[in-house]
Amino acid sequence: VQRQTETGAFQHLATLGADVQEYTSGGLPPDAPFAFRVRAVNGNGASGFAVAVASTTANLQVSAIRADLKDMSRFGKDSVKAVVSYEFLEGESDGTVDPVAEGITVRVGPDAAPVQMKLPPNAEGWKERGSKRTWKSPPRSAPKYMFQVDLEKQTVTVSASGLQLPAPAANPMRVSVAIGDDAGTERGDWEAMRKVGFFRLR
Repeated sequence: VQRQTETGAFQHLATLGADVQEYTSGGLPPDAPFAFRVRAVNGNGASGFAVAVASTTANLQVSAIRADLKDMSRFGKDSVKAVVSYEFLEGESDGTVDPVAEGITVRVGPDAAPVQMKLPPNAEGWKERGSKRTWKSPPRSAPKYMFQVDLEKQTVTVSASGLQLPAPAANPMRVSVAIGDDAGTERGDWEAMRKVGFFRLR
């Protein structure tokens, strides 16, 4: 039995005994796609792989409030900004998030290849003020990133500049937020501006 995450290679999970027909893969994060493949092996060799694709259930309702994406013609000048609200899905979440202690990952941009912004748990540089938790890239770093989570309003604000988008900007757009063991995604079309490669949501 092998498992593949969204961007990784297949990894070996288990070798099962003869005639086993069930296997449980636990500890998976919410709102995440996976692929599994299985093959049988005997004294004559191995069969081909049977592949199945699945995803875990989201436990956050994520909604983009405002967003801007600029796919510039000059290399390394792309940028993205987004303000996103989140709500806990009843019965699916413990109802709390802590981006500082749990880490945060936000993906924004074209659905097939969004910009990924990620901070691990207990990353240095977080500032706390009231209900807001803010992190910014060190001065003179490139690309530049900013995260702000307002725990009272239940919003996430992110920005990234000095980027090179992994693929040309095109609808549909995706906004995904994952904080610890809570995650959710929204997909939809943003308004295409007159300048090619510029998109916004209002």
